[in-house]
Amino acid sequence: MNTLEELLKRIENSQYEKTEQFEISKCWFNEKGFFPMDIHINFCGDETMTNSRRNVKIPDGNGFLTNFVVQCLLESEKFGFVKPNNQVISNAVEATFNCLNKNDLNKRIYGFWSQFYNDDFGIYIFSSMNLKYIIENVPNLTTESIGKLFKTDGYSSNKLKKVLEYLKNKKDMKLSIPSDTDCTCINIVMGEILSNFKDSIQYGDAYESWIRVNENVEMSLNSICQNCYSPFSDDPNNNSVDPRSFFFLKDFINDWVINKKRNKEELMIPFTYFLSLDEQIKYFPEIQIPSLSNHIELSVVSNVLFSILSAIKCYGLKILDLINIKFILKSIVFLLEYSIKTNLIFDRADILLLYYPSVYSFLWFVSRSNFILKELKLKENNNFPLILEEILIVLNDIGENEVTNKLIDRLIIDQNQQYYWEDFLGNSDVFKSEPIKYGEDRFFCTSLVINTLIDNWTIPIDSSSYKRSFKEITPNKIKSIIKKSSLYVSKSILNEDEKLSNVFFSEASKGRSTKIMDYPSNIKINANNGNIVKSDFDLENLKSKKQLIVYFSGIIEEENYKKLLNEKKTIEKWNGNFNENPFIYWSSPIFTYSISLLALSKFKSLFE
Repeated sequence: MNTLEELLKRIENSQYEKTEQFEISKCWFNEKGFFPMDIHINFCGDETMTNSRRNVKIPDGNGFLTNFVVQCLLESEKFGFVKPNNQVISNAVEATFNCLNKNDLNKRIYGFWSQFYNDDFGIYIFSSMNLKYIIENVPNLTTESIGKLFKTDGYSSNKLKKVLEYLKNKKDMKLSIPSDTDCTCINIVMGEILSNFKDSIQYGDAYESWIRVNENVEMSLNSICQNCYSPFSDDPNNNSVDPRSFFFLKDFINDWVINKKRNKEELMIPFTYFLSLDEQIKYFPEIQIPSLSNHIELSVVSNVLFSILSAIKCYGLKILDLINIKFILKSIVFLLEYSIKTNLIFDRADILLLYYPSVYSFLWFVSRSNFILKELKLKENNNFPLILEEILIVLNDIGENEVTNKLIDRLIIDQNQQYYWEDFLGNSDVFKSEPIKYGEDRFFCTSLVINTLIDNWTIPIDSSSYKRSFKEITPNKIKSIIKKSSLYVSKSILNEDEKLSNVFFSEASKGRSTKIMDYPSNIKINANNGNIVKSDFDLENLKSKKQLIVYFSGIIEEENYKKLLNEKKTIEKWNGNFNENPFIYWSSPIFTYSISLLALSKFKSLFE
């Protein structure tokens, strides 16, 4: 069996062919063109918890996942080993248009889910239709109704008690979220990838559809540039950030000013959501950030970098003339460098990677920017701008050194001499009273690492093709690791379904170390009216009702901040364990297939 062709077949066959409306115990809401993704709860423990984690799942196809799958399919096609179906690509691309924010078309920004008009509020809202149904009906749920809903045959009511308890604790979960930077950026990336096929008979129609909806990418980029955290700004909309973000950013900010002597005004880091502090008050409670505080998430920031570079590749160096975009590029790259070189990204992945808990996803995102810069340098030749050269030097350095060394340290070689990587999913369970590691995210993590190593250690051969070769300095050890891990994925991925899961995305709160109220803040606002909260009574009342907005605004002396940390009893050192508390996560075996297809296509182009 040809592994690449079978992977492609399974991916294409999974796509929703028609839109189906929710009908209790019969059919979940599914939308034509999207690829499947499921919402799970990361229960850990005995066999009951293992089965609950795997089988209690809510279908949640979305534009975010679909965009990534399309990118992987078309990137794989470039190597010449697979030919994705034109209709599959077109249906997927058109489905993502439903995620464009219709409340303000001038911004050209996107959200995670399709947007639907809400008659009660008179605005369009992004929301998960299936999750919304579950949360809204939590008061009526019983262990019996959960069993019917999730078709958990053979489960006794007693075994579903923890599931019911967890869902009831989620009754106040925010389900109408704003547009976000991440989804807007990956849409820009999809446009660049589609542009490579604009003259193609097979995918030209998909590109034409995309360009009709996204004719002015500069509008999207300008929206991103205007939505940044600037700690030295006088405007609270710009200088206020989620207290968890300030906790890990404070040392970087000091390093920026004191050690590196960089200009304060040039520090600009894109927020995750397109919702300013003023807008939060205006739209509350109809549209809200999940934690009520806009934050900095490093995987999101990495995707901003890649989207800007993709736009430059597609539209030329004029993109660098957009207001503040050079400041943003430098801020992102120096933040990525700082977080990797100081080991912060590994030590505090719980708050640096609020939504993408797997560090392997983050490292792949960074490596993509490394490789596209090498493509840009080859394309521009003597016109390669100094700022891009500086960024390439930084990404090459961390890619070849810290990133590679960390990945080698985490490599698993089993008794059968199989090479692979795993993260945390399914690795904290008990079977017949004995600890067991199921390695449920093995293929996802391994394929991400293969892509990361290849992107960091290869260069494009010429600008007119997609061929690449290893750098002359590439150690044989790296080539051997890539080869052995790729052969393992190729041999095993079609036969080990229990290892196809992933935690590609998750809710932000994953235990005490991620609780926003356990981090110092200096702004506390009543979400209902925008008033500053002063009394302890009002504070506790609003907190209990999930109506309290907390931010850290501006900067603070280190000594004073330490006092605040002690008062809050903040967890300053995380134990590295994501499996201590249940949390909601999004998993898609189809995305595991997609990222594996891309990894194996790159591998085959280099080794065969």
